[in-house]
Amino acid sequence: MSESLREFFKRLMKDEEFREEFASAKTAYEGYTMAKPYIEGISFEEFKEALTTIHNKVSYRKELLNQDLEAINGGSTNIFTEVLFMLANLEDGLF
Repeated sequence: MSESLREFFKRLMKDEEFREEFASAKTAYEGYTMAKPYIEGISFEEFKEALTTIHNKVSYRKELLNQDLEAINGGSTNIFTEVLFMLANLEDGLF
């Protein structure tokens, strides 16, 4: 994962206001479009790979978090909203 993506996701993890800006994204591409000013030079494919990497790193907690997230979102999720939710509930050390 590139340093700019790592810093972007760290900020999402630590900064609630920043994370809330991205909470309205309905798809990974929408999240990518919103994130472009912060991750200059990163392709959508790289962004998706980073989302997948983060998602997989926290897979041990995935089932419980997905149940909570689905309850919050009325049953629908996408990888971007899952990662946002997971980052909001993680401790430092993921990156």
